[in-house]
Amino acid sequence: MTRPISALTGLALAAVATLTLAGCGATTSSSAPDGKLNVVATTTQLTDFTSEVGGDNIELTGLLQVGASAHHFDPTPADLLALGKADVLVVNGPGLRPSSTTPLMPRVLRAP
Repeated sequence: MTRPISALTGLALAAVATLTLAGCGATTSSSAPDGKLNVVATTTQLTDFTSEVGGDNIELTGLLQVGASAHHFDPTPADLLALGKADVLVVNGPGLRPSSTTPLMPRVLRAP
């Protein structure tokens, strides 16, 4: 009998797969001058996780600051710029990401 994958395990696998697949592209597609991927994570937990996975190979921006509430998140111009330049966006499952990033998702997901 197979056990269902927990949500946390599924999220971890999805994040690792995303970063792995993103790393398979040509380094010229990265918008960072040093060839690192520009990665944006939506929550502090995902920022910590992504930092551990990506290490020195990524330029990481976390949208939420420690202690900040996702329910009161209002993106700054710097957040919007980081989202626009992102090669990878690490988000929670459906309905769990800050609603302010929702309008930006199609633009980020279509970026070359």
